[in-house]
Amino acid sequence: VSVAKEMGANSRMFLKVTVPAKEVARLAKRSVKTIESEASIPGFRPGKPIPRQILTQYVNKKELSEQMVADILNTTMPKALREVSSNAIDGSDQLESSFDQLVEAFKEDKDFEYKIGVDLPPEVQWKSSYKGLTIKIDSSNTPENNEKMVEKAILLTRKKKATLDNASDREVQKGDIVMMSYMGIDKTTGEPLVELGGQRPKEFDTDDETIVPGFMDNIMGIKVEEIKEFDVTFPDNFMPAKLRGTTASFKAMVHRILAPTIPPEDDELAKELVPDAKDMKEARAFLLEAVQTEADMSDNDLIEDEIIQKIGDIVEFPIPDILIQENGQQMYGGVLMEMQQTGKIAPTAFNNLMTPELVSRYINDHREEIEHRVRTVLAFDDIKEKESLHVTPEQLEEEVKNMIENFEAMGMEYNAETVQEEAQEIVQAKKILDFLKSHATIVLN
Repeated sequence: VSVAKEMGANSRMFLKVTVPAKEVARLAKRSVKTIESEASIPGFRPGKPIPRQILTQYVNKKELSEQMVADILNTTMPKALREVSSNAIDGSDQLESSFDQLVEAFKEDKDFEYKIGVDLPPEVQWKSSYKGLTIKIDSSNTPENNEKMVEKAILLTRKKKATLDNASDREVQKGDIVMMSYMGIDKTTGEPLVELGGQRPKEFDTDDETIVPGFMDNIMGIKVEEIKEFDVTFPDNFMPAKLRGTTASFKAMVHRILAPTIPPEDDELAKELVPDAKDMKEARAFLLEAVQTEADMSDNDLIEDEIIQKIGDIVEFPIPDILIQENGQQMYGGVLMEMQQTGKIAPTAFNNLMTPELVSRYINDHREEIEHRVRTVLAFDDIKEKESLHVTPEQLEEEVKNMIENFEAMGMEYNAETVQEEAQEIVQAKKILDFLKSHATIVLN
């Protein structure tokens, strides 16, 4: 078997395979023997040679040629693919020639030619260096803001024990508890933001930015049964992350207003906030430390998100379609899993929604996002190789141990192989991100 290689678009390589006539004749003869062993023809015992003119009375010529062509392909394709097996993307090989045309042109005494297509990993091209990135994020991580968050947490805990008086005859004031319903839409697309809830009336504390920062400020001064329309832009640290930077148009209606009478601070409150605290001074100190830790983690998440975005932006290369399909399917599955976990779809609905048609629609609608993800993943792989940022057995073992301990502490079942794979991905990503952060300029606004 001879193989000629030819590069196509989007890292697609084509292999022109030629099977010499002698090999074609040998494989065709083997196909006939297979058919003879399975055929039931009067006067001939199974497995005994059958003259061709008699055999073709029971097996027509097209079926015979189809069997021969299939056998030749099944025998020679693996051999041809060995030419690129070390580089090819798994599952990307495909017969490019028309099977029907191969059957129609097939001759047992002639060379047999066909074409295979296979995707190769694209070569990452950097538009600029991944070292020296400038990362700017909006951070609220200051001593003043952290202290405000502590005081807010204390206030909200005190309000749980407050006595509530009906104040529906006046306008909403800061600190009120309100029964409210609302709905929000993406101002750009007009799509409803169902993940925010709000369609049914629910009790909210106006001191608590449960929905989105800035929302409660907009309902100050409205009366019961009055509808208020306003826009709010989601901050860069909002969860879910897909809403960050989105401007939403809201309609809100207050159905009842309650004015709280809040009890004073005492040692009992301190123990409710922090069980080991003796008094409010100790409780405040512990809460401040917790808020600082959370703020540091939030900043780190924002920095890493921005690095990931920038890395995907500064590389360019043609992306094989199989990587688009694989990543698109994974992302769509992730969306469905999130909807299932939050109760938006029933567990039984997952398989019904994971259809080829719906996956294809998702890929078409989110192709730019999928392509960015593929570019980022391959760029990270390139950085790993260039900078020798490989995971050591000791690092992997430690992460696996931590993950298993967490699963067991929560009483959750786990698959050892899956844990190993996830641990590898987590440690590898952290090594690359830590490297990029160490070579970046971080600006906190």
